[in-house]
Amino acid sequence: MPLLQSRPRSLRALALGAALVVLVAVAAAPARAAWFPGTVVDGPSSSIVEVDGLDLSMDGTGGVVYIKQDNGVNHVFVSQFFQGQFGPPQRVDPGLDGPSSSARIAASEDGRLAVVFINGGSLYGVVASDKTQPFTQPAQVAEGSQGAPIINPALDMSVHGAAYVAYVTTPGSGGGDIHVARLGDADQSFKQFPGTLDQDASHQAGTGNGRPSVAVAADGTAIVAWGEAGGVLMRRVDRDSFSSSFIGASDSPLDGHTPGQADSPDVAWRTTARTARSCCARTSTTATGCRCRASSPATWWPATSARPRGSMASRSRWSRARTTRSWAWTCAAGAWPRARACRR
Repeated sequence: MPLLQSRPRSLRALALGAALVVLVAVAAAPARAAWFPGTVVDGPSSSIVEVDGLDLSMDGTGGVVYIKQDNGVNHVFVSQFFQGQFGPPQRVDPGLDGPSSSARIAASEDGRLAVVFINGGSLYGVVASDKTQPFTQPAQVAEGSQGAPIINPALDMSVHGAAYVAYVTTPGSGGGDIHVARLGDADQSFKQFPGTLDQDASHQAGTGNGRPSVAVAADGTAIVAWGEAGGVLMRRVDRDSFSSSFIGASDSPLDGHTPGQADSPDVAWRTTARTARSCCARTSTTATGCRCRASSPATWWPATSARPRGSMASRSRWSRARTTRSWAWTCAAGAWPRARACRR
């Protein structure tokens, strides 16, 4: 799966002084890394609205996605990253006259990129098959409207190029419903799965701090986490179906505290030769921490609590560090990066 991922699990791209400036960490030795100086991707310009994400694949290709005004209207721009350099910005939502928002990007090897965004309340996607190919024209992934828009898209792509986007339809049966669409490793457009992932259609799911998170394994399957009815649930997604069972990520005691309210899920895979594991951040009124669950065997890893500075309502963040033999995660809640919730 990509070495760096946007929202959650991202290398932060910073808009500084109205210029889009990106800092990139690269491996300088097997167990060391170094920061390259910041690179101006676009600007300085007052038309740059926000940076929505950056993703790098394991081969060092990737891109940054951001919102910039074009003729006074917000649109989606991408700068592709190849051979250590960011390419010229390109608008990837041509033909859509209204404003775009909530852009997400995911990268795979050889420059394959997927981008999703919301325009006119509907969810759209574009794909660049490799570093030599242009982006496809925007294709609708899921239909929404101004009165009932798609919200909170979450995107991830496997190392082999399969991608999933989880998103929320509103108003939904209980105020919001979780859906998912898949991009095959050789496809150029997403295909929706029928039905919703919600455990109970009458519950509000995926809204506010319960926004979904998705992670894709090397075998092309995924896991989706979201907030529903005050807790955090996870569900496996195969190439054409959902798992029949749910994983209650917030159902077990944490550091002696009984299960309570939980939100802000982030999910990631730890892939070795034979196993894959997923993790989810948890917060409650009495404790905060990170719970990690292995897909094989299905047991909880040990978790520690944290007492971060700042508001517990702020989103948790993932940071991943690759060592010579293993992956390490640090998940946090509150004021990043001062609070460490758990480490594996």
